[in-house]
Amino acid sequence: ACSLASAAPRVAGERIVGDDGTPLVLRGANWGWWRCVEAQDAGLMAKAGANLVRIAFFWSGIVDPEYPERPGGEGLAYLDEMVRWAQEAGLWFVLDCHEPPGGCNSAAWCAEGHNGLWSEEQSQQRYLAMWRTLAERYKGNDHLLAHELMNEPAPPEGVTLAQYKALCLQAIDALRVVDPERMIVVSGLGWSSPGQMVDELLMERENLVYTFHFYSPGSITHYEGGELRYPGPVPTDVKWLS
Repeated sequence: ACSLASAAPRVAGERIVGDDGTPLVLRGANWGWWRCVEAQDAGLMAKAGANLVRIAFFWSGIVDPEYPERPGGEGLAYLDEMVRWAQEAGLWFVLDCHEPPGGCNSAAWCAEGHNGLWSEEQSQQRYLAMWRTLAERYKGNDHLLAHELMNEPAPPEGVTLAQYKALCLQAIDALRVVDPERMIVVSGLGWSSPGQMVDELLMERENLVYTFHFYSPGSITHYEGGELRYPGPVPTDVKWLS
């Protein structure tokens, strides 16, 4: 790990700024389960003009096989490697919890669709302990931009926004005990949909980034799952939102 030589980037109004107050313009991509990531990828991204990578990790991938209540094993070592590659290439990186303990949505890739984080005390305690452990492990990396609490939360019917916020606040406070200056990324419910970016989502904590995922039209953004292929024609009835 590298020692923090200057203040971490922070939220200032509607912008993310560096330690000198200059706005950061971030350009990058995801690393994680979509593809195999290798050491040279960080340098290739930097040469292409990127300065950010969002590193997706899965609880099932980083949990210690001998001690299921904590991170460890080969998966955590691989996460260490990705962090090191980003750091050495000068890329900012976000640690994105793509699958928390128990799962946070019904997708098969997220704890096999279990969606149990919301109701299982053990999963919630492991989730908070996970963030404390990772914050301690990576707080010395001066290119760590932010922690992203969870990806695309979509709890089962009956779980309220207030309950979601309460869990997020516990995680934020757990992280801030260890790494108080780091930005934290918070998503809305409904699979991080734009429609969930409501005033009621705002939390009484500083230095938060609120994020959403924009997939419309899905036939374009998820074309590999449908009939469209690149290169090829785009149907004229698809309209982009303005």
